Amino acid sequence: MQFEWGAVLNKNCETTTLKDKKTANRRHSKNCSKKIAVYSPHIPPSVVDVAVKTLRSKWINVGPETTLFEEAFAEKFNIKYAIALNSCTSALRLAYAIAGVGPKDEVITPAFTMMATNTAILEQFASPVFADVKYETANIDVSDIENRITKKTKAITCVHNFGYPCDLKELKEIAQAHNLALIEDCAHAIGATYRGEYIGANSDFACYSFAAVKHITTGDGGMLATNSEQVFEAATKRSWFGMDRQKRDKLTGNYLLDVTEVGYKMRMNSFLAAIGREQLCFVDKILAERKKKARIYDEELEGVNGVTLMEYDTDRENAYFLYPIHVERRQKFVEAMHKKGIEVLIQSFRNDQFSVFGKQRKDLPNTDRIDKDSICLPIHEDLTLEDVQYIIESVKEGW
Repeated sequence: MQFEWGAVLNKNCETTTLKDKKTANRRHSKNCSKKIAVYSPHIPPSVVDVAVKTLRSKWINVGPETTLFEEAFAEKFNIKYAIALNSCTSALRLAYAIAGVGPKDEVITPAFTMMATNTAILEQFASPVFADVKYETANIDVSDIENRITKKTKAITCVHNFGYPCDLKELKEIAQAHNLALIEDCAHAIGATYRGEYIGANSDFACYSFAAVKHITTGDGGMLATNSEQVFEAATKRSWFGMDRQKRDKLTGNYLLDVTEVGYKMRMNSFLAAIGREQLCFVDKILAERKKKARIYDEELEGVNGVTLMEYDTDRENAYFLYPIHVERRQKFVEAMHKKGIEVLIQSFRNDQFSVFGKQRKDLPNTDRIDKDSICLPIHEDLTLEDVQYIIESVKEGW
């Protein structure tokens, strides 16, 4: 579908057109104090109502609402099991632990991501082995994995960066050929699909985020989704100190089974779970709105001087956590957008710039490039039609 200049989404998510392409600029200029935020948490009135109701119930620990959220999430995304946790970072740490990652082990992972992907490896006293990414997608380059596998390798981690699914077919083939766990960081990718199936639908370890700025939020929170009964049983216990909450004396509450593995306090409480379950009602609408706005960005920013768009395959659907682009003279671009009241963001960055990961690697050429020129535009639900047009015009005006 081709968009005319000014193609936008009306309040019903239908395509419409602004006849005067300068309308957005004029309206913004009348209120120069207005700022366009790169993030805006999705908190509709019904979520507030659910939060208040749950607080008034006084059941705010792990409980029935936690189970209901897990079941609703698993059903929505066609996953067998889901364990609601207090963050995606906890989901990653738990996944590494259950996968057997420990001291002196190695995990092959992208350096270009948010820190939690890889600090969770360090928490297991293991070492991240950084693979390069594809410049066109920001996702791990499957051609740069096998040459990094050693006898110490226990797992491969892929990050569905900015909401775009990785090359899962090839990743699974490599993991299976070398008997390695494949751990998916889905923090940006709730509702994304790969070859007609939701991300996580065929995964042993899929880690999701409900942090404040994600598609749906519980304030903070995460989910470990799996199709393995063994992983589910281990996660259920190890996310609660290693204890089985279901095997307790009904009168005293005493735990009846031995604790055989180190566990953690990671479970999501009922207060956050109730919010999450209500938020699930909105996820389809959120994804639809973001996809349509992304298509407008695609059409209007294609060929703009100084801008290179990401390149995405048609066999997968992006969840569009943000809208990433490559720009020349990135600092100048950021400054120009800031002057116009538009917040843009460097969301992912090379982790090996930090000394906690040792020295910066010299064998990651695409990571070098994308770390210098990638920037993200807003694409959230509170972005108005005029905001979208104003951002597009501001980019076209140059920097």
